[in-house]
Amino acid sequence: MALKWRNILAVTLAALLCATAAFADVVKFTSCDANLDEDAEPMQRNCTVQEVRISPCPEAAKGDPCKIKRGNSASISVDFTPTFDDSELSGRAYWSNQLVDLPLLGMDTQACNYTSCPLKANQKQTYTYNLEISNFFPVRAYNVKWKLWNDKTECCFVTGIKLIK
Repeated sequence: MALKWRNILAVTLAALLCATAAFADVVKFTSCDANLDEDAEPMQRNCTVQEVRISPCPEAAKGDPCKIKRGNSASISVDFTPTFDDSELSGRAYWSNQLVDLPLLGMDTQACNYTSCPLKANQKQTYTYNLEISNFFPVRAYNVKWKLWNDKTECCFVTGIKLIK
């Protein structure tokens, strides 16, 4: 009986995530490789990010950073194709600047809760996360770096957001 309810819950969650992703706005993003310091030794990057969507983000139509009101949340969906198989995956967003990447605290870093695991090499999949924006974050524009990783590899992109009152 518990397995039946678990299956129903999984199907319902998948349908809700797909519905959210379908109404999200495609946003501009760059690969983390484009932002590397020349002397940096990056973790091996073994994936391709095809598309990043944020909802709500009407600003995406003009190519502008998404305006997100503090105290609200935004749904972020990423279509990516890993070039490796793995049964575990972590994920986290960072406020990124030239000096340091500050992890966004309070996130569930178990990425398999937000995408299909195990990962299959060369199989496109979607990671969807509902990001809560604290009232304590300062109002300003941010570069947000998002990483999905395991022990040896990572998938990474950067996009812009603007927090508003």
